[in-house]
Amino acid sequence: MLMISPTDDNGKEKQRFYSVTDGVIHDLQLPMPYNRRCFGSSHGWLFSIEKSMIVTLLNPFNGRSIHLPEFKDPLNDYQDWVKAGNHEYFLHKGILTSDPSQDANNYEVVVIYGGMRRLASFKSSDEAWTFVELKKDYVFSDLIYYTGQRYAVNNRDGLIHVDVTKARMENSNEIENMENEMEKQRENETETESENKKEDEEGGQNEEEDEERGQNEEEEEIENEEQEEEESKSEEGEEEEEVEVEEEENEHGHPLDFNRH
Repeated sequence: MLMISPTDDNGKEKQRFYSVTDGVIHDLQLPMPYNRRCFGSSHGWLFSIEKSMIVTLLNPFNGRSIHLPEFKDPLNDYQDWVKAGNHEYFLHKGILTSDPSQDANNYEVVVIYGGMRRLASFKSSDEAWTFVELKKDYVFSDLIYYTGQRYAVNNRDGLIHVDVTKARMENSNEIENMENEMEKQRENETETESENKKEDEEGGQNEEEDEERGQNEEEEEIENEEQEEEESKSEEGEEEEEVEVEEEENEHGHPLDFNRH
């Protein structure tokens, strides 16, 4: 089944499909905008992508649709395509390994994406896309699923066997390692918070002790000053008394000084 250009009469309402097997053209109204770009078709399903990067599989004959997870590549190249309004062209080609209508729990989608035209895969039992990393940076132009294997054609017309299973295992291990690292980081953060809290409590206790010690020293210093002031006043009083006695003796003479008479 091939999607062909619509006529002027129904171009904004229906899409036209040409059946290669029986040579018949079908005019179908799809539950999607008439100008929505489809980047592939396989087993009777059409592939499209929304601005939110949600990939949708649509069967134009029974109206059934399947929404796949967000397609966000590891390098975040998709963001530039979205900003430029070219998100519909971020995915170039897509295939299905089997018909989801026959087995909704055992199908796989493989796509070519991005400016470097790399490969990604989604299996119905997965929760996210698997991005295939190959030893060489191939630029792919086409995909095919044949006898249970996935093959891709590169820009030099070379046929490359794609081991998606291995990539999925590596991706799973990478995710597990990331989760372990995140868990370890959370434990370290929790431990650091506990240590900081303990230091703050000890610091607060030390501050209270320092404040109490400072207050005691201040009171002791005030007490010493008052005591010194009292002693100073007492000494001044004694000196004044001695001066008065001496002045009185000089004025009247000493009572026991007979030589003066």
